[in-house]
Amino acid sequence: RSEYKDAIAQHYDIDDNARTDAEQVTLRQVLVDVPRTAPTIPVFRNERVRRSLARLLYIWAMRHPASSYVQGINDLATPLYLVFLSQYFPNTDVLQDDTCVQNATDALLQKVEADTYWCLTKLLSGIQDHYTSDQPGVQRMVMRLE
Repeated sequence: RSEYKDAIAQHYDIDDNARTDAEQVTLRQVLVDVPRTAPTIPVFRNERVRRSLARLLYIWAMRHPASSYVQGINDLATPLYLVFLSQYFPNTDVLQDDTCVQNATDALLQKVEADTYWCLTKLLSGIQDHYTSDQPGVQRMVMRLE
């Protein structure tokens, strides 16, 4: 978690003028996609959760420049976020009840964010070529089916 905290300081909590044009484009894309992420699930309409998702998706993109951010990565992060959040609220249906997030401390949400980031990183390490602009992994799978 401390390494992720350092990544926030290095990549996210910086002045926009310090970002390259490509980094600004990536951040804008993430910020456009986050509000579209699981809009029917109350937790993902919470502004603190949206900021958390934006941070972890942007940092993932900055630390993986070969693939960067593409649509769909946000959809992989959401179930992970819910799983890690639910461990702190065992008697709450985090899928339907967002009061847990409203009552959660910043420190708790930072833990959920960091754990989601690392799990997403591990998940994508095996399927990263499915989430690049040309999707070569998906194309290879389709060719095998043919």
